[in-house]
Amino acid sequence: MIEIKNLSKSYDNFLVLDDINLEIKEGEFISILGSFGCGKTTLMKIIGGLINNYKGTVKINGLNPVEILKKRKIGFCFQKANLLPWRNIIKNICLPLELSGEKNLQKNRISF
Repeated sequence: MIEIKNLSKSYDNFLVLDDINLEIKEGEFISILGSFGCGKTTLMKIIGGLINNYKGTVKINGLNPVEILKKRKIGFCFQKANLLPWRNIIKNICLPLELSGEKNLQKNRISF
């Protein structure tokens, strides 16, 4: 389901991920543990399609993360609460749909 080969990522001259190889099969449950600043969030952002400039390959069901994101087959939940305080919970949840240009939220049985 998720296949990562030779993944490396640098910020300027600081190497965050170096030659990461990982295969996660459908139905598997994994945990990624590490100290502060070791690259856990960077790895998740790459898998989630939020970071595109990296070396190596990342495939999710045979597609790269940007393709999966465009098809709305993957989501990303930040560790810190990033809710907009002036929106209720449903409107906060629907924000990614709105930003992606979804016009008919009622069709998807989403009500405000």
